[in-house]
Formats: sequence, structure tokens, C-alpha cells
Amino acid sequence: MQSGFRHMVWALVAMGGLAQGAAQAASFDGQYLKGSFNELGLGAFSNVQLQETPFTWDCTASACTVRDLPTISVVFGSTSGQPVAIESKTTFFSGQTTQKTNVDVIDPLGHHWGVASADLGKWSVGVNVASQTPPAGDAQFATAYGQFRVTAEFGWGVPPTWPTGAWPAILSEYEVFPGLSLWDATSEVAVLGLHQTGLVQKGPGDQGWSTVAHSGDLVDSSFDWRFWTGVTGAYYAFPSTTDASCQSLSCMTFKRGQVNVSSFVLNIGVTAVPSPVPEADSMLMALMGAGLALAMYRRQPR
Repeated sequence: MQSGFRHMVWALVAMGGLAQGAAQAASFDGQYLKGSFNELGLGAFSNVQLQETPFTWDCTASACTVRDLPTISVVFGSTSGQPVAIESKTTFFSGQTTQKTNVDVIDPLGHHWGVASADLGKWSVGVNVASQTPPAGDAQFATAYGQFRVTAEFGWGVPPTWPTGAWPAILSEYEVFPGLSLWDATSEVAVLGLHQTGLVQKGPGDQGWSTVAHSGDLVDSSFDWRFWTGVTGAYYAFPSTTDASCQSLSCMTFKRGQVNVSSFVLNIGVTAVPSPVPEADSMLMALMGAGLALAMYRRQPR
């Protein structure tokens, strides 16, 4: 038989209501992750939810195997619940998460399968794009795609370890807001197709170094996050309003389109370790030992 536990487990602890620019902690505590964030997109994306999905299984009458591992997402939704139209905007998030390790996993048949742990090293940061809208008017064509950028300070809140090559070299300086620059920041960019929607994310993901397998060697079980998300809409060309004979970009006008953002999301991976299965030789020796012990017991005088 097959057993698919496809239902969604929602661990919702804190929801928005933050004023523009205000700092207010939003805390959550789930099966695999707990934490809080006190800087939430300057109020525009302060509806915080911790979403955790369960294991899904393939089962026979006697045993189950894992089909999909759980997922962990800290979702920063819009305060209004509706997508936010963004032409060009940088949003800051700051908080702390603590991974829960060695959580017991029981399969649908009631057997102890092993343990599972949140793994802070397997992270990604993404944006949920509901739609993209060109500027109003007679846009002729796009001259540049939109972008999604993730930036983190190195030494302050650069996310836990990532493999070599997963992120570009550390930038000596990066301008986050006009006139505000960070030293020693790392950044990565995803290009948005003109009609692209859905989740767009950057970061090492499953390829990140495990903070569970190397517990204590790389990072602590808790981590302070400080990262920026930058969203920029595509750029469009419009016919000239001053030159009736305009035939080049030099005399056209330009406007930026909008990216309609439902939420930003911090994804954290799960590392699962099944319980060891005794080798055949070990099981045989254990059975022989048990049989010998039983025979000696029976031979004892009553």
C-alpha cells in the first residue's frame, strides 16, 4: 500500500501589523526550527509564518521508505495579504533562528525510522512573484530584464557556511540603499524573465555545508540573520513624444515596470538520518548467542 502524508503542517505564531519602519519581534516555534525576527521589511512584509511540511512515505505492508523530506520556510508575507507592486526596492530582514536536532521520526506503520534535524547550512532566500506588469502606456519593448538580489553582510549576518563557488567572491563594498554602503558584503543576483512568476531563490540550498553532520565544527545551533532582498522591475522603451521621426533609443523615453511580490522567504533544509540496520553477520551472531544462552538456561538443574 502507499501512504502519502501530503497535508501541510502550518506553524503560525506571529503575524504582522507593524508600522512602517517599526521594529517588533515576531516569534515562532515549530517541530524543527524556532526563532524570531525583529526587522521585517520595514513593515511592508511583516506577516511572518513558519511553514513546515511533514515527511512523505511509500509503504508496503511491512516497511516504509521516505519519498520526500520535510521542508522548512520562514515566510514574510505582505501586511495587506495582497501582492505589493515594486518598481525598485531593497528590503531588510534581521532575526535569529535555532535548529532543532535529532527529532524522532516515526513512520506510518508506527516504526522508529530515525532522526531529523533542521540544517542551517542548507539555506536559500527567495521571492514569490505573483506577476509582472509593464508600465502603463504604449511600451514598445523591454530593454532590460528585472532582477532579484540577495545581499548579506560578511561577519555580521552572512548566512551559515556555503560550498566554494556557490556564492561569488566577497564584495569590498556594496551599496544597499542610496548613499548607504556596506563593507565586506556578499551578494548574488537572479534575472527575472519578463513573464516569470513563482518562487525565485538564491543560496546554496541542499548543496550547502551541513551544520548537523559537522555539529560543533562549523557554526553554533543558532544563527543571527541579516540580509537584504532587492527587487527591480524590467525596463521598457516608449515612442518619443518630441521627435516624430525618432528611429533610435537615443530619442525614446523609458519607464520601469512593476514586480508584484506576494512574499519573501527564508528556506532551511532538513537532514535526516535513518536508524542503523544491523548487518546480517551481526544479527546471526546475536541469534546464536541468544540460542546458546537459552540452551545453558535449560540445562541448569531445577
